[in-house]
Amino acid sequence: MPGTGSVAQLFGIRWRAGTAAVPRISADSDESSDGAPSYPLNALPTRRDRPEGPEMTTADSTANLSDAVTYRPGKVRNRVLWTLQILLGLFFIIASGGPKLVMPNALADNAPENLTIPFGLLIFIGVVEVAGGICLMVPRLSALAAAGLSVLTVLAAATQAFIADKPAMGIFPLVLAAIFAWIAYERRATLTDLRTSLSR
Repeated sequence: MPGTGSVAQLFGIRWRAGTAAVPRISADSDESSDGAPSYPLNALPTRRDRPEGPEMTTADSTANLSDAVTYRPGKVRNRVLWTLQILLGLFFIIASGGPKLVMPNALADNAPENLTIPFGLLIFIGVVEVAGGICLMVPRLSALAAAGLSVLTVLAAATQAFIADKPAMGIFPLVLAAIFAWIAYERRATLTDLRTSLSR
């Protein structure tokens, strides 16, 4: 056969009297009996030999996490959130925190007998409420303010229920706490924006 020898040499096969001597594959050696490289029978395919396919990388997981963190509410939900934020912010500035700063003595005198709040603590609560109401209306601070006011209202409900012995008075603060928690959850992307602006 013309050209058979060159083809046989190309594939590492010796032709003898019209028959091909197939190289012997050894499980322990790196070369066959004809000097051609051989591979162990129990060799497993390496990462380089595996076919290419889609796989989850660190960049992909980071991107998915970033998408979850930068969640933005829809148009209708955003309007509802802003309505609540403005109303509750004004309520805490004018009706709740403001009086504690403007007339703390009158509030302390009208407090129930079993609920004695120190003057300094009353001023501190008023400052926190006014600051929380203002920050609630600032886009980048809304989630942080809502989370803080949620904790504050839970403490207020616990005070009414366990110290003032008026559990019914703790219902309204708990409702506010649930609303603030929902606002903080929906505005959680602002925490990322705030962290980014502070890191610059």
